[in-house]
Amino acid sequence: MTYDGHGACVGPVQVFAVGVDRGCSQGEADRLRGVEDRAQRRAHFEANKAASRAQQRKERRFRELEELIDQAEKDLARIQRAMMEAGDDWEKLAKWTAQQQKIETDLAYFMKEWSELGDELTS
Repeated sequence: MTYDGHGACVGPVQVFAVGVDRGCSQGEADRLRGVEDRAQRRAHFEANKAASRAQQRKERRFRELEELIDQAEKDLARIQRAMMEAGDDWEKLAKWTAQQQKIETDLAYFMKEWSELGDELTS
């Protein structure tokens, strides 16, 4: 028997994905179907593996965001204490205010991403 590049019989005898046509043996048809089944199982395995990795990345990012949020909240508390201690020193207050605004912006971004990711993980 001769085969094309895809494992199907060519010439007077051909194998189709659903079975045998015009004379291929049942064993030959089963072998060719097995190739297709193995490819489908492999593709299914790879898809599941990719989905699992994506889930793990989301869970890792979720934990990372929780740490970033915790650190940002601690930094804000530290800056608020420093602002109270600065009193009437306008230069220090301006510096602390700029840092506070940046951290508040970052914190809002982290909280939004954390919330969206949490929704994804629970659904």
